[in-house]
Amino acid sequence: MTDNSGEAWHWSPAPPDTETYVNVGDVTVDSEIFSVRRRDADGSYHYEWVTGPNPDYGFSIGSQLPLDFTREQHEVQIRDFLSGIDPNTGYLGD
Repeated sequence: MTDNSGEAWHWSPAPPDTETYVNVGDVTVDSEIFSVRRRDADGSYHYEWVTGPNPDYGFSIGSQLPLDFTREQHEVQIRDFLSGIDPNTGYLGD
C-alpha cells in the first residue's frame, strides 16, 4: 500500500504489553460486565468492556498517585463511561 505521496507503508502490530497487572475482578453495572485490572507499575486501572459490542474496547484511569478504588468507585467510573457511549456505534460519542 502507499500513502498520498506514493511512499510505501507497512502495518505492524503494537509491541506486546510487558507490564504486569493484578486482576481486580469483574464488575457488573446495568447488566454490562467489565473486567478490571490494576497495573503494578503505576496503579492505574484498565477496564475491558466484556459484554460490549466492540471487542477489546474499554477505558483506563490513571493518576500521578496510585489509585485504590473501592468496588463502588469502580461502578461510578463504569457508569460515567457508559453514559457517554453512542448507542449506534458502541463507542464513546462526541
